[in-house]
Amino acid sequence: MVHHALDPHAVETLIWPDDPSASCVRASFLVRKEGMTPFLRAVETVQRHDSGMRITCTGPWSPYSFVRTPAADSVKEETCHV
Repeated sequence: MVHHALDPHAVETLIWPDDPSASCVRASFLVRKEGMTPFLRAVETVQRHDSGMRITCTGPWSPYSFVRTPAADSVKEETCHV
């Protein structure tokens, strides 16, 4: 899968839950500034091997998605059990 090729270049990875109404996978990769060039090279390699795939990179963004708090963790646990 795509994230396996990109994970080694990221400090942390977040794969968002599937959205049945969308034909895409949403993922966030927390990449250090000095790791951007290797990460973008990996993105290009993945796209070369699968010409039908489009990967859109945006950012830099604040790493809010990667912040862990007790309140956020309990909400995730509740949504997993529903």
